[in-house]
Amino acid sequence: TLGSLCHLTTLTIGWPLWPSHQGTLLSLQNCKALTHLNVTYQWDSEPGEHENILKGVLVPTLRHLQLDVDLSATWGWIVPVPLELVIHQTPNLQALLLPHRITLPTYQLTNKNLAVLLKGIRTLSFGLEIGDEDCEQALQQMFNKETGVQLVELRQLTLWCKKVPRWDENNDDYYCHSISVLVEVMLAQCGDTNYPKPPLSHLKLVIPKTEIVLADLQKQLGPVAETVVVEFLEMW
Repeated sequence: TLGSLCHLTTLTIGWPLWPSHQGTLLSLQNCKALTHLNVTYQWDSEPGEHENILKGVLVPTLRHLQLDVDLSATWGWIVPVPLELVIHQTPNLQALLLPHRITLPTYQLTNKNLAVLLKGIRTLSFGLEIGDEDCEQALQQMFNKETGVQLVELRQLTLWCKKVPRWDENNDDYYCHSISVLVEVMLAQCGDTNYPKPPLSHLKLVIPKTEIVLADLQKQLGPVAETVVVEFLEMW
């Protein structure tokens, strides 16, 4: 019973455990000790239902939140995450791991309030698309040195980069250029005299398989993080 969960600190739950089809939503509001939560949810529900479900399981004590999406019920690879709801419900959150098997829509990455929303987050992971001008503008705005998300505040960052669908998808130039833009905007946040050390403690970059040499890219990103891991994306 939920009453027996009141002292639980870590919990993993999935959609089958949420009896929303019976008109009853799971609530963890009595779990006063809960700090780590892993949640898998669907997007084929009634409009707003997934947000109502999240309201019941996101509690103020959470410090680590991992979200995932059940792809069997997802129409596409781009799925928005209700960031405003998540941050509002979890004021003590330090680690936010968003679904890496889907990508956030561009409008979420370019949200002018994104840096404010993520204030206090020390570990961030999410999926995004690369390979066209819209993606590159989103990267430039998201990691803008003055107004964007500040790497030195994040400390740990994982980016899962997927190819934006193109009619000439076999042309790697587009994707390599987007990766170059990403490297450029990240390097722009380095070298601040107030922060002589790399802004990030850990950076993991997962990219589509291209002609890029992983070792070279890892060396380029050296000033960005104390530990840099670059891998090719394995599709599932």
